[in-house]
Amino acid sequence: MNSEVLIIGGGPAGIEAALTASRYTNNVTLVTKENVGEWKAGYTNIFLSNIDDIRQQRSFSLPLVHNIYNDWGEQQTRKVQESGMQILYGEPSFQSTNLVKVVQSDGMEEFISSKKIIIANGSRPIFPKSIQPDGEKIFSYQNIMKMEQLPATIIIIGDGPIGYEMVNLFLQLNVDVTWLLPENPNQLLDKEIFDYMHSYYTKKGVKIERGPWVKELKNCGDQVKAIREDNEVFKAEAAFITLGFRSNIDQLHIELANLKLNRYGTVDSNEYGQTENESIYIAGDAQAPHSFTAVQAMTMARIATLHALNLQPESVEISSLPLSFNENPQIATVGYVNTDDKEVNYKKVPYQNRNFRSFMSNQREGFIKIVWNKDGVIIGGTCVGYQAKDIITTIELMIKMRTTIDQAQSFFGSHPSVTELPFIALRES
Repeated sequence: MNSEVLIIGGGPAGIEAALTASRYTNNVTLVTKENVGEWKAGYTNIFLSNIDDIRQQRSFSLPLVHNIYNDWGEQQTRKVQESGMQILYGEPSFQSTNLVKVVQSDGMEEFISSKKIIIANGSRPIFPKSIQPDGEKIFSYQNIMKMEQLPATIIIIGDGPIGYEMVNLFLQLNVDVTWLLPENPNQLLDKEIFDYMHSYYTKKGVKIERGPWVKELKNCGDQVKAIREDNEVFKAEAAFITLGFRSNIDQLHIELANLKLNRYGTVDSNEYGQTENESIYIAGDAQAPHSFTAVQAMTMARIATLHALNLQPESVEISSLPLSFNENPQIATVGYVNTDDKEVNYKKVPYQNRNFRSFMSNQREGFIKIVWNKDGVIIGGTCVGYQAKDIITTIELMIKMRTTIDQAQSFFGSHPSVTELPFIALRES
């Protein structure tokens, strides 16, 4: 079969690429080996939004949780189908520059020739041989939904967004949490985030242990042992681990498309996601050594698709897109937030500062920080607290519009609302 645009991957980036392409051509094919709508943070977000049900049942394996996730997948599938494109389920692999073979579940093979191919097949977690999730006592985001009985104690290993979310999740479920962190903080996060959140978690009873990395994780039947490189041993009833991700591009026989993997396990591309093979693009988690948030992956997918269709989109810096995660409190950051830089100025205020909306909701923990350059143009922001994800979107828009602090100070948002907080903070700068 022939397709003008072929999308490989049915997650957030793949869906965004497919829906974008369908607005300009009626000959789009989406290939996925998973269900449409699969998202690595899907279950985690559902868990964080249904704490009370999980706490009551003392289990993650709840019909409610699975139904929400399945309903989302079905809704996304309908949306893709209604746009007029074809969905093909199976294992894709390149046969040549513009030819992809799809092996379906029944063993049947379909060959698709396409002028433009967008690779958005995501990434997978990577674990050393001595640290492997087993779905019994040792878990990752891929199998956490199999935890049928909440443990009394758990070890969390990893300091990326998923690590923060799992500490928060088990803390809210009244599980005794030990959090093992590397000696050096995660460089992808604003220092203000981990300073605030580590203090917050410590006050809530989380035992944070920073030191040499874990070299071995053992399921001993009645408990799990985490052994660090300095041979210190930590014990709990269960463990959750998140270490890093690897692009799934290596599963596509990309060499047959005259492309080669780089040292990160993906393929080099330009600011539009275009590879050396000008008909092939990469978007989302498949594109980089670290894992992108859904909004970043979707933005990159849209840009790649528009460029593939010769529609000349503007390229976007990943740092200009919001990074957001967690619930109760929410965590979000966007743009340039290094306040150690003497070339920038900033204002940081407590979250409850004139924030009547958070007072009404009795969620007063947190802070907001806004950063601007020497010309007074707003270039970044970080927010931790109630509805921080909504606030960071307002700051993102100010960055996009190159808003100055003078302009922002004159704006009054709806009161009471959380989105007025950036303007209040700047008026007090």
